[in-house]
Amino acid sequence: MSEHIDIDHELITIRHYLHAHPERSFREFGTSIYLTDQLKAHGIEILHNPLETGVVGLIQGEAGPGPRIGLRADIDGLPIVEDSGLEFSSVNEGVMHGCGHDLHMTGLLGAAFWLAAHRGQVARLASAVTSSPARSRFCSSRVRRPAKALAP
Repeated sequence: MSEHIDIDHELITIRHYLHAHPERSFREFGTSIYLTDQLKAHGIEILHNPLETGVVGLIQGEAGPGPRIGLRADIDGLPIVEDSGLEFSSVNEGVMHGCGHDLHMTGLLGAAFWLAAHRGQVARLASAVTSSPARSRFCSSRVRRPAKALAP
């Protein structure tokens, strides 16, 4: 699969938006809505997520049965005042994507967009975007529940 889809400008725009609108852990309500809208715009089904933030999307492949692949990115920002001078600097005072989660989300969306555009060549795939609870001590049951929806 050497072809690509032309989404460079779209992904740059997404990354700049995400960088400019960081939200703290467990408060990523706007981010979750934005990610949901981006996935839906590319025909990706959104599954029920029992968590207050985060998104779980499903890309149903058309190439027959096969393995499922999960893609995951953290979505929370850090309690840092941004002083970068970038035109897409954080508009949320005291919160910044200083550790790359804006890039992680953008990369995941790019992969999801590509996979959705190539459904005929892939088996069943899952694209999951989750919040920071996956890295915390609260992870166990709160994050595994959405993942069960993707089990065979």
